[in-house]
Amino acid sequence: MKQLFSILTFFFIGLITNAQPQFELATTQLGFRPESPKTVTFWVKNQGKTKLPDQIPFYITKVGGRIPRTAPATQDKVWESFPFRFPIDIDKGTYLKPGDGALYSGVLQKKVTSWGTFWQADFSDYQTEGVYQIECEYAFTVPFTIEKRLYERLERSFLSFLQNQRSGVDIPGVRPMLHTDDAQLDTDSTFWPATGGWYDAGDWRKWLSLTQGNVEALTLLAQKGHPLFQRQALDELRWGNQYFQRMIADNGMVYEDVAGGMLRFGYTYEDGWWVENHPGCIANNSKDDTDGIPATGDERFVRVNYNQLVQFQFVRYQMASMQVVEPHEKGLCLYLAEKAWKYGQAHNTDRRTLFVAEELLAACELYNGNSKLVTKEKIQSLVNELLERQEINTSGLSGYFMEEGKTDGYRSIAFASEPPLALLRFWELNIAGMESLREKVKTALLDHGSNFLLADAKTNIFGYTPYGVYVNPPFPQNQTFRSTGVANRYVRSFIHLYAPKQLPHGNGGVFMAQAYFLAKAGKLLNKPEYQVQAEKMIQWTTGHNPASLCLALGVGFRHPVPANFVAYKIPDAMVVGFLGYANDSPYQEQSNVVEWSTQEQWDVPFAYTVAAVAWLKEL
Repeated sequence: MKQLFSILTFFFIGLITNAQPQFELATTQLGFRPESPKTVTFWVKNQGKTKLPDQIPFYITKVGGRIPRTAPATQDKVWESFPFRFPIDIDKGTYLKPGDGALYSGVLQKKVTSWGTFWQADFSDYQTEGVYQIECEYAFTVPFTIEKRLYERLERSFLSFLQNQRSGVDIPGVRPMLHTDDAQLDTDSTFWPATGGWYDAGDWRKWLSLTQGNVEALTLLAQKGHPLFQRQALDELRWGNQYFQRMIADNGMVYEDVAGGMLRFGYTYEDGWWVENHPGCIANNSKDDTDGIPATGDERFVRVNYNQLVQFQFVRYQMASMQVVEPHEKGLCLYLAEKAWKYGQAHNTDRRTLFVAEELLAACELYNGNSKLVTKEKIQSLVNELLERQEINTSGLSGYFMEEGKTDGYRSIAFASEPPLALLRFWELNIAGMESLREKVKTALLDHGSNFLLADAKTNIFGYTPYGVYVNPPFPQNQTFRSTGVANRYVRSFIHLYAPKQLPHGNGGVFMAQAYFLAKAGKLLNKPEYQVQAEKMIQWTTGHNPASLCLALGVGFRHPVPANFVAYKIPDAMVVGFLGYANDSPYQEQSNVVEWSTQEQWDVPFAYTVAAVAWLKEL
């Protein structure tokens, strides 16, 4: 009986504890530039019967400059107010003089949404530089800054992350020198000199599809970053590029990866369209331990598989590198890019939207580099082919891209914005004699930005942009799909949770690819609202989200527990980010459980974020 009583006691205590309301007040943990849009959001977990007003005052104070509150009655006159304030339960009590000493005050307005009930306010008009906190009667934000050179913190973090991801070199405090004997071909075990490069996602695999994109961010940093970062970016670009340049065969075929391994049992390259266009998600990994001595037979494998994405990425990024490398390095970049282009053109039968977009990007970079291999007619043909994949509607969502034959919407967890970015690059080059096509492309870009990304972002108070469009939604009885406003077209904010080929994957790569497109398009097309949206998206990623977590581990104060083979040793990274519940509301793992679906560290969203920053800094 006594034991039963104890069990019941603990049970009811647990119920009472769990029923206590938890108040959250969140904004970006990175901070703001003076001219940035600024939003703060409040919500309650386990609200129960707690009643809150529709309007809640909030105040901005200097860090530590809290507004005076009543102390517990036990304080009495024992604790003097000088030189220290009452030191415990400092977030409790009611305001003695609401707003007394505040630098700025505003009102959080109640908003009932499909994601829950929130109170939200805009304070964009507060632009004084400094270090601050926001408080309301119920909660505090973590500290944040307002400063002009804000984004340099992300750029510095990205450079640190890439350096810590280097393969084949000793990284003190992170890992010893590994894989100095990469690699052998998986076809006949021929030794292939493929050392160096970057690991991806904190494991030991070296994917070209997922790490070549770092070149774009590094190229922009080398052109637009702080002089110190320019030098570091160029050094990092050279490190990665030396590996990429080793991964092309004599015939011009670019190999896909080192240590990706074979396909998982039962999968083919056609399955689930690479499982949302991510070739690494159906690979089974490879051995990690080698003796470090080349050609002894235990080397890791080069996956000899033709991948049109990797092939045209290689062309694109070799040409992009030419913009920043030294003159004596340009010749090799051009030679290898043209070699890869020729092979790609001879093996160019798959016309999926991602491949068309990547081919257009490669063609634009070759043309911009004065290569004789690409004509205006070739570029025009690719632009028109990509424009044909765009769906334009007079009502509902419009401007999104489809697969060939409109069999499905174009969706990709790693390359979500390649189609509009390809068209934007064409528009940016302003090729003589193609003015009418350029205007047509501008209309298409504005339709994608305004009538798809920004239009769907209005469905939630955080301005979260859509994951993608579906023609035949998987398991519709188990998960929510919203209508786009057009028959047989559906949309989700987050990747579908249930699918025949399951891939519960965070949306960070999608979200930040869209932020990059909006930041660049906003600048080039004179659409300031696009850049405002891009900044809000970075603010989500750095803490202004319903988990109140900063997904960039090198900045901020509160982060997810990162999933990584050596996570505790890597000081800078970005996790893959939010997944969606079945009802399409956001989910980020917040416990100490480690799960790859939302906590995995990944190059892709980080590279897109830094690329977006390069264009936002030009506001």
